[in-house]
Amino acid sequence: MISMKKYRGIVENNLENVAKAVFFWENSKGIGACVRLFHHSFLYMSLILYAVHFFVPSLFFIVYGIFLIIWLQHTFLGGCVFTNVERKLIGNDAFFLNISTDSGTLFLSTIMLCVLSLELVIRNVFSL
Repeated sequence: MISMKKYRGIVENNLENVAKAVFFWENSKGIGACVRLFHHSFLYMSLILYAVHFFVPSLFFIVYGIFLIIWLQHTFLGGCVFTNVERKLIGNDAFFLNISTDSGTLFLSTIMLCVLSLELVIRNVFSL
């Protein structure tokens, strides 16, 4: 049986190798900046989709799926994999949030998943 810490390392190494293959012309700091840009873009895209799903109800399950995947990744891998790849490629001091443990991101993703789950229950109760 493989431990979660070892599995997280495998996922981080694979993510780093994919980033190096896609951005082969960049040095490690440049690749780290590209990973950070993707990470921030994904974060903002998911928040914008959350705000938009109130006006377009058909986006609800897409938003729920995105936040479920984020929560599963934070829960079972012990934090955000993208953050650790950024820290590894750029350096520890260049990170915008100095969270020593990833409990903050796990807390926020749990809150968002609970809000969306509650919304799912409320939608089903009032649709009867």
